[in-house]
Amino acid sequence: MSKRPTILSKALAEEILRDCSKLTEYIMTRLRENPNYDIEIIARMLNTSRITLWRRLKECTTTFEELKKKAKEEAKERARIIEEKLRVKYERNFQFFILYS
Repeated sequence: MSKRPTILSKALAEEILRDCSKLTEYIMTRLRENPNYDIEIIARMLNTSRITLWRRLKECTTTFEELKKKAKEEAKERARIIEEKLRVKYERNFQFFILYS
């Protein structure tokens, strides 16, 4: 069962849309939650249209595609770090097993 995206109140959405740093952080947070979100879903969450969001991002000198790419790179980096931690843990446990068997 998938969680429905939360739609912000008009006042909060307008506050986020006015401030570039808040807008990019909000979008990145949503993309970290679900990297498959598209601009339509994010715009609906912000209680605005896709075109308005696209124009506002353009004013902030970024694009949705750039933010989505950055979120995917962050996800890959987090997965790599987790994989590395698991590898180190496995090696430590394996050495412990060899040492005490």
